[in-house]
Amino acid sequence: MKVNELAQSAEFQAGIVIRLGKQPWRKGPRVRMPLFVAYFGASGNFTLPSVKGKVFKTPEVNSAQSALFKSRHPNVTTAYVGFVPPDRERFYRMWAAGFRLGSSGRDSQDGIHGADEDNGLPHGQGSGFSGYL
Repeated sequence: MKVNELAQSAEFQAGIVIRLGKQPWRKGPRVRMPLFVAYFGASGNFTLPSVKGKVFKTPEVNSAQSALFKSRHPNVTTAYVGFVPPDRERFYRMWAAGFRLGSSGRDSQDGIHGADEDNGLPHGQGSGFSGYL
Protein backbone atom coordinates (compact mmCIF):
# COMPACT_ATOMS: atom_id res chain seq x y z
CA MET A 1 0.00 0.00 0.00
CA LYS A 2 1.30 3.47 -0.88
CA VAL A 3 1.70 6.08 1.88
CA ASN A 4 -0.71 8.50 0.15
CA GLU A 5 -3.40 5.78 0.23
CA LEU A 6 -2.88 5.14 3.95
CA ALA A 7 -2.72 8.80 5.08
CA GLN A 8 -3.80 11.99 3.33
CA SER A 9 -1.61 14.56 5.08
CA ALA A 10 1.32 15.10 7.42
CA GLU A 11 1.91 17.70 10.11
CA PHE A 12 4.79 18.98 12.20
CA GLN A 13 5.03 21.33 15.16
CA ALA A 14 8.12 22.79 16.80
CA GLY A 15 8.37 25.19 19.69
CA ILE A 16 9.47 25.97 23.19
CA VAL A 17 8.21 25.27 26.70
CA ILE A 18 9.42 27.53 29.52
CA ARG A 19 8.74 26.76 33.18
CA LEU A 20 7.43 29.83 34.98
CA GLY A 21 8.55 30.39 38.56
CA LYS A 22 11.53 29.01 40.42
CA GLN A 23 10.03 25.95 42.06
CA PRO A 24 7.24 23.60 41.02
CA TRP A 25 4.75 22.77 43.74
CA ARG A 26 3.67 19.38 45.00
CA LYS A 27 0.12 18.17 45.32
CA GLY A 28 0.29 14.73 46.88
CA PRO A 29 2.74 12.53 45.00
CA ARG A 30 2.50 14.68 41.84
CA VAL A 31 4.59 17.71 40.90
CA ARG A 32 2.80 20.62 39.18
CA MET A 33 4.35 23.56 37.36
CA PRO A 34 3.07 26.53 35.31
CA LEU A 35 4.47 26.65 31.79
CA PHE A 36 4.61 29.11 28.89
CA VAL A 37 4.42 27.46 25.46
CA ALA A 38 4.89 28.77 21.93
CA TYR A 39 5.02 26.77 18.73
CA PHE A 40 4.72 26.94 14.98
CA GLY A 41 4.11 24.26 12.42
CA ALA A 42 2.61 23.26 9.13
CA SER A 43 0.52 20.54 7.58
CA GLY A 44 0.43 19.44 3.98
CA ASN A 45 -1.31 17.01 1.66
CA PHE A 46 0.37 14.10 -0.08
CA THR A 47 -1.59 14.83 -3.27
CA LEU A 48 -2.03 18.02 -5.27
CA PRO A 49 -5.14 20.02 -4.34
CA SER A 50 -6.22 20.00 -7.99
CA VAL A 51 -6.53 16.21 -7.79
CA LYS A 52 -9.01 16.54 -4.91
CA GLY A 53 -11.44 18.75 -6.85
CA LYS A 54 -15.17 18.12 -6.63
CA VAL A 55 -17.74 18.57 -9.39
CA PHE A 56 -21.21 19.88 -8.57
CA LYS A 57 -24.40 20.39 -10.57
CA THR A 58 -25.32 24.07 -10.68
CA PRO A 59 -28.73 25.03 -9.26
CA GLU A 60 -31.72 25.13 -11.60
CA VAL A 61 -32.73 28.62 -12.75
CA ASN A 62 -35.97 28.70 -10.72
CA SER A 63 -34.57 27.01 -7.60
CA ALA A 64 -34.13 28.66 -4.18
CA GLN A 65 -30.31 28.44 -4.41
CA SER A 66 -30.03 29.96 -7.90
CA ALA A 67 -29.87 33.65 -6.89
CA LEU A 68 -27.30 33.06 -4.15
CA PHE A 69 -25.15 30.86 -6.42
CA LYS A 70 -25.22 33.45 -9.25
CA SER A 71 -24.25 36.23 -6.83
CA ARG A 72 -21.25 34.27 -5.54
CA HIS A 73 -20.18 32.77 -8.90
CA PRO A 74 -21.38 35.10 -11.69
CA ASN A 75 -19.05 33.66 -14.37
CA VAL A 76 -20.42 30.11 -14.16
CA THR A 77 -22.73 29.45 -17.09
CA THR A 78 -22.48 25.65 -17.40
CA ALA A 79 -24.65 22.90 -15.93
CA TYR A 80 -21.73 21.61 -13.84
CA VAL A 81 -18.96 23.37 -11.95
CA GLY A 82 -15.78 22.11 -10.32
CA PHE A 83 -14.11 23.56 -7.22
CA VAL A 84 -10.61 22.77 -5.97
CA PRO A 85 -9.11 23.76 -2.64
CA PRO A 86 -6.71 26.70 -2.76
CA ASP A 87 -3.09 25.72 -3.34
CA ARG A 88 -1.18 27.24 -0.41
CA GLU A 89 2.24 26.22 -1.69
CA ARG A 90 1.18 22.74 -0.60
CA PHE A 91 1.09 23.41 3.15
CA TYR A 92 -0.94 25.25 5.74
CA ARG A 93 0.92 27.23 8.40
CA MET A 94 -0.05 27.48 12.08
CA TRP A 95 1.19 29.08 15.29
CA ALA A 96 0.09 29.37 18.90
CA ALA A 97 1.29 30.66 22.26
CA GLY A 98 -0.15 30.46 25.74
CA PHE A 99 0.00 28.98 29.20
CA ARG A 100 -0.19 25.40 30.41
CA LEU A 101 -0.24 23.62 33.73
CA GLY A 102 2.09 20.62 33.61
CA SER A 103 1.95 17.71 36.03
CA SER A 104 4.01 14.56 36.46
CA GLY A 105 4.84 12.01 39.11
CA ARG A 106 3.35 8.97 40.84
CA ASP A 107 -0.38 8.39 40.98
CA SER A 108 -0.13 6.40 44.19
CA GLN A 109 2.25 5.67 47.03
CA ASP A 110 3.22 2.27 45.57
CA GLY A 111 5.70 3.93 43.18
CA ILE A 112 3.81 3.44 39.90
CA HIS A 113 4.49 6.42 37.65
CA GLY A 114 1.31 8.03 36.46
CA ALA A 115 0.68 9.62 33.11
CA ASP A 116 1.99 13.15 32.60
CA GLU A 117 -0.69 15.79 32.25
CA ASP A 118 -0.50 18.96 30.22
CA ASN A 119 -3.59 21.17 30.45
CA GLY A 120 -3.41 24.47 28.65
CA LEU A 121 -5.01 27.46 27.07
CA PRO A 122 -2.97 28.41 24.00
CA HIS A 123 -4.17 30.98 21.49
CA GLY A 124 -3.12 30.89 17.86
CA GLN A 125 -4.05 30.77 14.24
CA GLY A 126 -3.82 28.28 11.42
CA SER A 127 -4.40 28.90 7.73
CA GLY A 128 -5.88 25.42 7.35
CA PHE A 129 -9.01 26.38 9.27
CA SER A 130 -8.99 30.17 9.53
CA GLY A 131 -7.77 31.22 6.08
CA TYR A 132 -5.23 33.66 7.54
CA LEU A 133 -1.41 33.78 7.56
